[in-house]
Amino acid sequence: MSRIFLISFLVVLASCGGNLSDKERKALHTEMDERAIKKVSEEEIFEKALEEGRSLIQAVTEDFVSEEQAASMCKCTLQWITEDNASSLSGTSKELWDAYEFAVSNGNSLNDNVQKQDDDLLYSAPSMEGESLHGVWFITFKKKNIILSL
Repeated sequence: MSRIFLISFLVVLASCGGNLSDKERKALHTEMDERAIKKVSEEEIFEKALEEGRSLIQAVTEDFVSEEQAASMCKCTLQWITEDNASSLSGTSKELWDAYEFAVSNGNSLNDNVQKQDDDLLYSAPSMEGESLHGVWFITFKKKNIILSL
């Protein structure tokens, strides 16, 4: 009985040899690298969100990519806000809209920016038409997705 157990044990042990092909080994190392803990600064996160936001706005406005396609590419939400639908805004988006309107009325220049919004990052990019505010793009990124893309 003990011989049968010993032979069975050796067969099981031999079949679990742990041999990985080169492809499997590379995939394992890639997965381990992706799961490694990375230390990134807030500045790096905000810079990456700013970069992603700018490239998405360029894709939508110049490359004629639809908002839905752009949103699915970055796993984010895009919103084009004009004076007609600005009343639907709330929170940080509303504050940014008001700040852009105030800046335009005082003749100040407008710049895109990134704001922290709970666990998300809110990218905003104003669009001018002559001397007036034509609209603002709002893109909400998941902070986790931005960190993983670094």
